[in-house]
Amino acid sequence: MKVRLIFALISSLAFSCQANDINRSFTQPHQQEYGYAAVVSKDGLLYLSGIAAPGKDMAAQVAHVYKILTMTLEAHGSSMSHVLNERVSTTDIAALTKANHIRMSYYPDGHFPASSWYQVDRLFAEDAMIEIEIIAAIT
Repeated sequence: MKVRLIFALISSLAFSCQANDINRSFTQPHQQEYGYAAVVSKDGLLYLSGIAAPGKDMAAQVAHVYKILTMTLEAHGSSMSHVLNERVSTTDIAALTKANHIRMSYYPDGHFPASSWYQVDRLFAEDAMIEIEIIAAIT
């Protein structure tokens, strides 16, 4: 009985330590209201929630989103050259394909991440055509 109690205590302490080394960043008040963090870091990795940005067309939105991604990564100790994975959701794959040269220009020296693109009916922000999630290594 004592062994089980000690094991349970040690397990709960280990879980508490693991939970404490997770850092969450909230950049907008609505993030807590909707129940998500903009950036989570753990074990040398950054996880960025989907980022969308206004713009008159796909090219403008792509440029704006990647500018925000770059600034966010740099503010958290990383860079675009350390992006490991990107998940792109778009309402128009054809328009995104035409604007892909803008996306590619943000990855220095061809350090492209693993990437998946998905076409969806709509994104959370109704006027958004693109939303991007990132996983990056902290430098």
